[in-house]
Amino acid sequence: MIHTLAIAFSDDANSTPVDYSSTQSGDGQTNLDVGIPSGSANFSIACPIDVSEIKSVLINSDINATIQFKSGSSVIQSMAFSGNKPLLWQAGFPNSNPITGDTITAVNVVSATGDMAFKAYFLMDV
Repeated sequence: MIHTLAIAFSDDANSTPVDYSSTQSGDGQTNLDVGIPSGSANFSIACPIDVSEIKSVLINSDINATIQFKSGSSVIQSMAFSGNKPLLWQAGFPNSNPITGDTITAVNVVSATGDMAFKAYFLMDV
């Protein structure tokens, strides 16, 4: 299985975008594509993942939202998302995997500003 990340970047002084792409392979994946209705507090999505196996991740909410990664009933990590500003990471990037902890069992949407389209794609070596 392969995740390919492609970005075209330009600034106001450069009308020609600079293209960047990165490919990561793995042998397993967990993908979430969930519609969450407005007013859903602590909406839980089953998501069993061993964090040490993650090779590539994309997480996006189309609206402002706070999510929690949980292991059982314990919160491992919280993240705030601005609408359509995704979290992107692949092994080999200069920064560490932004997902912390050992094992995730669920992703909880704690709060959102309206109806929400939540997407998360995890590529792993399992």
